[in-house]
Amino acid sequence: MEIPGTELFKNKKFTERIVESIRRILTDLNKTIKIMHVCGTHEHTISKFGLRSLLPKELEAENAYEGAVFINNEQNLTNWLSVLYGVRYSGMGNIGPKTVFD
Repeated sequence: MEIPGTELFKNKKFTERIVESIRRILTDLNKTIKIMHVCGTHEHTISKFGLRSLLPKELEAENAYEGAVFINNEQNLTNWLSVLYGVRYSGMGNIGPKTVFD
């Protein structure tokens, strides 16, 4: 099943434009930038589709962990309408050596 709206992300020209934009931003900043990701599904997708090879060496991916608590409640307003709401608290941290920039 295809998720509606995702066909754009499979377009080679679109991908090339995004990667070029990232390269331009990094060139303008003139320093290495680290991004932290915490989701195993994201890491799987990055690896499966070879996305890391598209990114410039000045953009480093760093693994991290996330601890989260989510408390929610559902209110049934009618037989056919309900509202789900909640609060999420997340804490993230690096794994391994790191550099912290202020």
